[in-house]
Amino acid sequence: MSDSKEEKDKMKRKSISLEVKIQVIRRLNAGERQVDIGCALNLSTSTIRTILKNKEKIVSSATTTTATSVTKITRSRSSVIEEMEKRLSIWIDDEVERNMPLSQAIIMEKAITIFNHIQNEKVDSSETFVASRGWFHRLKNRNNPHNIRITGEPASGDTEAAAAFPTTLRAIIERKNYPPELVFNVDETGLFWKRMPKRTFLSREEKRAPGFKASKDRLTLLLGGNANGDLK
Repeated sequence: MSDSKEEKDKMKRKSISLEVKIQVIRRLNAGERQVDIGCALNLSTSTIRTILKNKEKIVSSATTTTATSVTKITRSRSSVIEEMEKRLSIWIDDEVERNMPLSQAIIMEKAITIFNHIQNEKVDSSETFVASRGWFHRLKNRNNPHNIRITGEPASGDTEAAAAFPTTLRAIIERKNYPPELVFNVDETGLFWKRMPKRTFLSREEKRAPGFKASKDRLTLLLGGNANGDLK
């Protein structure tokens, strides 16, 4: 009875070809999540984990049969993906230098753009890349970017001049005899009509997020009112 059950279990086990295992390894190298690979290839997550565990043996076995495929696998991170991550790191540093906010979604979208551009440069490349959360987590571990809450403009005003200004302003109003209707208090602010991320990613050299420069997605507003209170 037990022998019959074991035979049935063996029959139920799905035979996975070397080609499928190679494909799984490629997608794992590209940063795709195990659960997504399983859904795409109709494999259980336990099977994906087993393939990952035996990755070196699978690659070694494939060397004797499909050397070209193995070369693409072992070089995947050192070619297209590594080149993409290098360019992405430079882009992140440039954006930080320009005081532009960076979120996970923005970085992942840029990674895909850079990867596709490199793919177009390499005509013979057939690598795939998925900007998954798993890839982003590994990218952070490799590059150790700081994930910190975005701040506004740095406090760089002249506090002494600001403290003395009310007295100076009052003297000007009295000397020029300005009526309250013509004395205005206004302030400039920015409205980002595209929602800005609450957090930004900085390289390990950065200690805090600087203020932001105006971008194409920002409107500059001037808000205020007069001393009489009838015009705002």
